[in-house]
Amino acid sequence: MLFFLSKFLPVVFSPLDLVCILIVLSMIAQIRHRSRIAMASSLTALSILLLMGTPMIEHVLLSPLETRYVPSGVLPRVDAIVVLGGVTAPAFPPQPTVHLGCGGDRLTYAAELYREHKAPVVVLSGQGMPWNKSFPPESAQMAEILKLRGVPGSAILQESLSHNTHENAAYVKKVLLAHKIGSVLLVTSASVMPRALAVFRHEGIDTIPAPTDFITAEPMGLREPISQMEVTTLRLLPDSDSLDKSSWALRQYAGLVVYRLVGWI
Repeated sequence: MLFFLSKFLPVVFSPLDLVCILIVLSMIAQIRHRSRIAMASSLTALSILLLMGTPMIEHVLLSPLETRYVPSGVLPRVDAIVVLGGVTAPAFPPQPTVHLGCGGDRLTYAAELYREHKAPVVVLSGQGMPWNKSFPPESAQMAEILKLRGVPGSAILQESLSHNTHENAAYVKKVLLAHKIGSVLLVTSASVMPRALAVFRHEGIDTIPAPTDFITAEPMGLREPISQMEVTTLRLLPDSDSLDKSSWALRQYAGLVVYRLVGWI
């Protein structure tokens, strides 16, 4: 039940779900001739879409999550690099190879850290969703990608039982104890890092954050030569990409609340 709630609650309160609920409420109110309730529901739904779909609000929501654990200097050498899953899909026809989805920077960055000799071992954590048992565990899929990136199989350990971030930490801890591994660099998306780091440290793991997959970062000196008013106007125009990113940010905040309520952080 806790696993279900940890996945269900952050999703059901996403902007798109709330808009759908409000539209249904508006339709019911119209059928019952409750025009004020219908109007209020419709206006609230529209307001959510307009606000959550603007790049400016997206940045306001994501930036505190992504900037919280930006390394202040060079990352130290540790005993292992831990990479959290949720970034791959299995190779099934017509997909010819393992599919690398959103957050794939985690594997690219982990391979780079390994090449920089930050740790002699990479621990890959993730089984995937319980309903995908017919496919290889995600840890095996991630291992395929890392090998293509030059990380030898002998340097890869897999934890293939976890289904969420709490289980990532719990099962990774067992792997670390079994191999007498102490400190680790935790590699995951920057927006996920606040919750992931809290969970790993709650489990007593000596963890140093190594975030990647930054969404709000902007390259310095590469902005288009347009006026500030034009920039502001563009940042106030709603679009589907910003709605998706705002929804992702709200899921992370909801996840922090749920994990604290159930005692996982």
